[in-house]
Amino acid sequence: MSRIYELIEGLCPEGVEYRIVDRAVDVIAGPRGVKRQNYSEGTMIPIVDQGQSRIAGYTDNSSLSLPEGEYIVFGDHTRAVKWVDFAFAPGADGTKILSAKCDFLPKFVFYCLANLKISDRGYNRHWTILRELLIPVPPYEVQREIVGILDKFTQLEAELEAELEAELEARRIQYAYYWEALLCPREGWRKTTVGEVAQVFDGPHATPKKTRTGPWYLSISSLKNGHFDFEKSARLSDEELPKWTRRVSPRRGDTLFSYETRLGQAALWDVDEPAALGRRMGLGSRGRCNT
Repeated sequence: MSRIYELIEGLCPEGVEYRIVDRAVDVIAGPRGVKRQNYSEGTMIPIVDQGQSRIAGYTDNSSLSLPEGEYIVFGDHTRAVKWVDFAFAPGADGTKILSAKCDFLPKFVFYCLANLKISDRGYNRHWTILRELLIPVPPYEVQREIVGILDKFTQLEAELEAELEAELEARRIQYAYYWEALLCPREGWRKTTVGEVAQVFDGPHATPKKTRTGPWYLSISSLKNGHFDFEKSARLSDEELPKWTRRVSPRRGDTLFSYETRLGQAALWDVDEPAALGRRMGLGSRGRCNT
C-alpha cells in the first residue's frame, strides 16, 4: 500500500479526481435473444448474462458474439458485476456490456464497480442509479498498481477456496469410509430397536410462547448434520420451562431426534443447559427417566 501512496503523492499531490460512472464507460449495444445450447452439442461460444454465474451457457451462432476484449458485464437486476476478457455472446435484457473509456484501465473500472457501496439506495445497482455514482480517476500508474494488488488477492482467494473445497471433499470421503466401516452390519451383528437400547420419550404436542432469552426450545429446525444449530433454535421463559418439561427434559448424553418431517435427523445433547423438546421431537436416553 505504501507504493500506492508514494505514487499518489508524486503524481497527483493535489488529490485524485472523481468522475461519475457514466463518464467512465461506454455501453455497448450487443445482440440479444441468444439461444442456449449444451456444450456437448459442439457449441463453442460462451454466453454471459446478468446471472451470478460467470457463464450462463453456450451458442454456436458467431454472429451474436462480441470479439475478444476486456469488458465489464453488469446485471441490471441481479447486481452482478463480472470481468470478461474472452469472446462471448451477451445474454438477455438486463445485461449491460461496459467498455472503459481511454483514461481508465478496464480492470480498474471493474474493481471500482464491484466494490461500490450504495447504502442509501438499498444496494440496488440498477444502471440508472449506478451510472450517477462517483469513482476515482487516479493516473495510469496508480490504477495499474491497484489492479496488480487486487489481482494477487483475487488469485490467492481462488487458491484458498480450491484448497478448502479439496479438504472438504477429502473429509466427506473419510466420513463415508468410517461410516461404512463402523456402522454397516457385519457377521454376528443382530438387528434391534431403539427402544431396546434406550428409553425413548417424545416432547409435548404443542408449541410454547417463544422469548428472546431463557432456556432452549429445541425443534426440528435445531437439528443440522448431526449437530445443534443454536441460531435456528428458539427459547422460552424460565417460568414456562417446568410446564414444557413435565414429560422429559434433555440431559447431557441424550440423543435428540426428529420422528416426523425430517426423519433421520439426530444430534447428541452434550451441554449442561436447561432445554425443552419441541413438537415432533424425540429423545433417547440410557438408563434414566424424567423426574
